[in-house]
Amino acid sequence: MRASQKITYLMISFLLMAKGIFAQNDVVVLTQKAKYTNQLSGSITDAVTQKPLMGARVYYKQVTTTITDDNGNFKLLVPNYSVSVVIEMAGYQSKEVFIAGRTEIKVSLNEEGHPSFNQEIALPINAVSGNRLTSAAVSAQLTDTWSRATDSPDSYLQGKIAGLNVTRHSGIANSGANLMLRGLSSIQATNQPLIIVDNMMYDNNQYGNSLISNYIDNPLANLDIRDISNITVLKDASAAAIYGTKAANGVILITTARAKELGTKIDLAVYGGMNAAPKALPMLNVKDYRTYLSDLYKSGGATTDLIQSLPFMNDDKASASYYQYHNNTNWQDKMFANQQMSNVYLKVTGGDNIAKYALSLNYAKNQTALAGTDLSKYSTRFNADLNLSRRLKAITNLSFSFNEATVKDLGFASKTNPILLSLTKAPFLSDHDISSLGIASPDLSDEDIFNVGNPTVAAQVMSASNRSYRFAGTINFDYEISKTLHWGNTIGLIFDKIKENRFVPKRGIVSDTLGLYLAENKLGSQTKRLFNLFNDTYFSYNQTFKDIHSISARVGARFLNSRAEQDQILGFNSATDELVTVGNGQRLLNQISGGIGTSNWLNTYVSLDYNISDKYFLAFNMAMDASSRFGKEAVSEGFKIGGSPTALMPSISGAWIISSEKFMANSPFDLLKLRASWGSVGNDDIGNYASRQYYVVQNLLGMQGLVRGNIGNAGLKWETITKTNFGIDASLFNEKINLSVDFFNNKTNDMLTMEKLPTTSGISYLLTNNGAMETKGLDVSLNIKAINYQNLKWDFGMTLGKTQSTLTKLPDDNTVTTYGSASYISKVGQAPNLFYGLSAQGVYTSDAEASAAGLQTKRPDGSLMPFKGGDMKFVDVNGDKIIDEKDKQAIGNPTPDLFGSVVNRVSFKNWTLDALCTFVSGNSIFNYTRSALESMSNPNNQTQAVLNRWRGDGQVTSIPRASMDDPMGNSRFSSRWIEDGSYFRVRAVTLSYNMPLDRSMVKYLTFYGTVNNAVTFTKYLGYDPEFSATNNIFGQGVDNTLEPIQKSFQLGLKIGL
Repeated sequence: MRASQKITYLMISFLLMAKGIFAQNDVVVLTQKAKYTNQLSGSITDAVTQKPLMGARVYYKQVTTTITDDNGNFKLLVPNYSVSVVIEMAGYQSKEVFIAGRTEIKVSLNEEGHPSFNQEIALPINAVSGNRLTSAAVSAQLTDTWSRATDSPDSYLQGKIAGLNVTRHSGIANSGANLMLRGLSSIQATNQPLIIVDNMMYDNNQYGNSLISNYIDNPLANLDIRDISNITVLKDASAAAIYGTKAANGVILITTARAKELGTKIDLAVYGGMNAAPKALPMLNVKDYRTYLSDLYKSGGATTDLIQSLPFMNDDKASASYYQYHNNTNWQDKMFANQQMSNVYLKVTGGDNIAKYALSLNYAKNQTALAGTDLSKYSTRFNADLNLSRRLKAITNLSFSFNEATVKDLGFASKTNPILLSLTKAPFLSDHDISSLGIASPDLSDEDIFNVGNPTVAAQVMSASNRSYRFAGTINFDYEISKTLHWGNTIGLIFDKIKENRFVPKRGIVSDTLGLYLAENKLGSQTKRLFNLFNDTYFSYNQTFKDIHSISARVGARFLNSRAEQDQILGFNSATDELVTVGNGQRLLNQISGGIGTSNWLNTYVSLDYNISDKYFLAFNMAMDASSRFGKEAVSEGFKIGGSPTALMPSISGAWIISSEKFMANSPFDLLKLRASWGSVGNDDIGNYASRQYYVVQNLLGMQGLVRGNIGNAGLKWETITKTNFGIDASLFNEKINLSVDFFNNKTNDMLTMEKLPTTSGISYLLTNNGAMETKGLDVSLNIKAINYQNLKWDFGMTLGKTQSTLTKLPDDNTVTTYGSASYISKVGQAPNLFYGLSAQGVYTSDAEASAAGLQTKRPDGSLMPFKGGDMKFVDVNGDKIIDEKDKQAIGNPTPDLFGSVVNRVSFKNWTLDALCTFVSGNSIFNYTRSALESMSNPNNQTQAVLNRWRGDGQVTSIPRASMDDPMGNSRFSSRWIEDGSYFRVRAVTLSYNMPLDRSMVKYLTFYGTVNNAVTFTKYLGYDPEFSATNNIFGQGVDNTLEPIQKSFQLGLKIGL
């Protein structure tokens, strides 16, 4: 027998005797309130070694308990109505065993951390065993947070939760991800789940606009995932209903780590690594590029002699511009390079019987592969548990972080996006001035003859910075009025400040027009502030009657006050590019703007959980919400309290543990449970003032005045989503197989829509609640303990999510929106937000084929022009022989219909190999980058795909002819640019080694190496198939040249003292 087991046995025995517990024949009884007519006996063993476990505690509620002897055996008297007992032991996963119809059990315990339905799930009201859940709630396995510390919490959830589709925004460090839980619920409001951190609401939506093109602020980037002890996702309306009109898209509950032991414990983690440059897109070399230019200018009517006389086509070395146009520059190599990252993290926990604390400090430096970008991160957290008196307890959570990011313009900013510039820039040019003698100057070159800027200037001289400061704090008081009744109150505060600066130089960047002026260089400064004040006060009640009926209830009220401010000033035309602050610009051209937005939300709620004999469970939750956002007449499906529109959001759920029945006594199921839930939740993302009429300031010719900014809609209200869920949980063969399957149906009513207004109103659209949508699908989660030997273990897991959304009501039957050059259509009877454009069916092989088709297109002046050989074949949907807007149709869906993950963990002795793979299927991508690089309508460089362009009659190809300015619209938005976005990615692979130690001073020492984004299998032609340009549905699936997600390598160690 191990010494630790002996000590454990003696301590438990002493504690039991100290409580006046008496034992007879190995049976321990705590109370005589029940009649103990059944004797249960059995043995407890280790699931790996099969050796008996001495000192394991076996108990039925708080009524009767015992511990196992040297041989792992026990005897326990239990009431005749008992259906289960719980077995606990330090270092092992606790387990609930159903005993109905049984007098003897044999149980094997798995080590702590093993996926199990016995693990506690943190709900908004309390934490319950997964066995007893009535809702579709699941906790993420947090076994690899130390080796994946480069991720923000939202990115980390990728592949962790069935039904949660996580799409990273870009390769920018800590840029976060777009979270979509069980598909779409809205087309105008947010589809992001509500984030709760230590009971405090986080606004995961970007507030205000960024000065920096396509930069997205990520509030969760301020939270280190190693500070997190639990992440629970609420998928259905059951438990989420108490958050009312903020829970439409599910809820993610994040709990930060606290001290578990009184003794001081120190954890230190250090790693270093590298971000690898992405694989370059195949662009034309100098020779092929010159051939392309020749074809392009010929299409515009230029003769061969004229083309050869152009300075960049002249091969005469005596020419003064010869060396300027005879270089061989790989512009992508200048934009991307392998870069370093490093991270140091320290956590100290400890305390005494009065107070326990957890303190963490973190510093991180992450330089991504794009030149001139990096992130410096500083954060600290202090959590404490205080016993203020015998009845009063307090829990505090305080955190502060400072992030400083140096980033670049990305997306559609064609003049300043260094990645897009590196792709379009002519390869025969250099980034430095070159003399007529071929001598390179240290000065960077200006914009070129083709009106394209210098990518090196955009990456190294142009500057853009984002500095974010965030303080978040909560304090929770819990007062025990009696053993069954508690009062609690949580106060929370978030203060967020973001400071941005941006400078675009004159030299090397193409100028913009600014009214009657030319904006040669641009300067900008912006400050955004967010202040959230939160309070939640409640009474909770817990009681068990006759050991059969259990009731848990809570009644409370929450209040959230949110205030967002934005101040911005733009300057232009400073005297030189060395003067980079706004004050150096011409004051006449300064542009000053800003705004303040406030909202108040009041939420009262009731939560009730009831179970009978621990086999039948029922839960009821309800919230009543009032908000300053709601219109004064917003009473449909709601009511008024004190003249304020109030939303009512109820839910009900139930579960039946079939495996607790006597007829399941000899089944292989450790757990077999059916769940069902129904409820309503809401979406209040309607804007702070969208229901009101207001005016805004407008400047015209130096004079200021007021113009109408919005027409009020007093009936504007929240969206209501009614959710139905049916689920089954099953565990077999001593938890070797754990399976959860959920079927859901979500119906959105009063969905926000944009209705067109007469031009005389001065406003284009009015926001109304005149839409409806239905989303249905399933989630599957599977965990298998494939091999479980002492020195060799293999755990396999997978998740699967499938969704399908259909619009059932719109004010005008369909709505068309745009994002850049992409168009989307939302139409009744179809999925929302489909790509909307022409259907391309190849290229006309000859003039004769084009003439036989008889199709024409409209010129800008309205005249018609027939298609010729080498032009695209577009489908004439309406049959009028004219290709125009009337021929557009749905050509792709940016929302995947299937996604999931595959997880493997293999351990051999002290070595462990973890591998996470994720996949997405069924989604379409508009490759805007390729459309800019294969249009063949201007002198910009093109991809190697244009080597297959049409050049003469009879040629069969999918690439049309080169045509200056594209008069036939061959490069317009069409299915030509729509690609399959499916991929399978080896997301993270970690090999770790736990050093054997005597544990006298050093508790553990782990070395590890991690490869992130190791390999991706896809047919997509762009840099990377995973990106999300925005947080809303408009812009999803559009590859607008963001920094691609990169492969990275880490080497680190973790030490515990």
